[in-house]
Amino acid sequence: MIILKLDREVKNERKKRKVRKRKDMGEKLFDYSRSGIVINNKPHFVISVSEDTLEDLEFQKLISRYKGSVVASENLEKIDWLKDILFDLKPFKKKILFESLKNKLKSKEFISLSLLIVDYDLTLLYEITEIFPFVKNISVLTNSKTDTSDWENSCFSEYGIKPIVTRNSGIYNEKYYDMVADFEKIEENELILNISGEKTILYPFFKLLEVPEELKILENLDLSKTTICGAFKG
Repeated sequence: MIILKLDREVKNERKKRKVRKRKDMGEKLFDYSRSGIVINNKPHFVISVSEDTLEDLEFQKLISRYKGSVVASENLEKIDWLKDILFDLKPFKKKILFESLKNKLKSKEFISLSLLIVDYDLTLLYEITEIFPFVKNISVLTNSKTDTSDWENSCFSEYGIKPIVTRNSGIYNEKYYDMVADFEKIEENELILNISGEKTILYPFFKLLEVPEELKILENLDLSKTTICGAFKG
């Protein structure tokens, strides 16, 4: 994994400094420092860059080669070009929000007779069975072509509930359900639930964002708890 962080002092560093120059003009193109770190017995690289370097097209092209294997400090996560190459945290965000939903249904803070879960890639397919005791009817909206017939039959055999799995363009009518949990509309770490026509914010289950001692060092690199737990925990 490449850990990308902003370092406004990088130009003053000399150790392991990497400099690219234009062949035609001898002009420095970008400048960064690199160091190694071992997490869970696996090597990772920390790359510290200046703001100017982040704007450099050649540097962007270099880092883009590692698409899906890059995490960034919190102050860099919202940079548009970086969003496209960062490690995909969406499955993890879905799971920590689903855990929160499950606990609220279990405690009866939320009550739902008919629940729609929107999950295009079926990340939550096997977690969904955990809320069967707390709802009457479950519908799942997905774009996945995965055959779920065995799963549906298993749900009916074990729990007496057979989820309705629908595959379409993502269009649904909230009025048909007591609650809609659209996990494709996660903003930051929050999910807006529609409960009987009312909007309610759902926050992640906090215990799943606890950083273990062996990963505390990553907090010093300005990584968010979501990034640390989603990319490095377990």
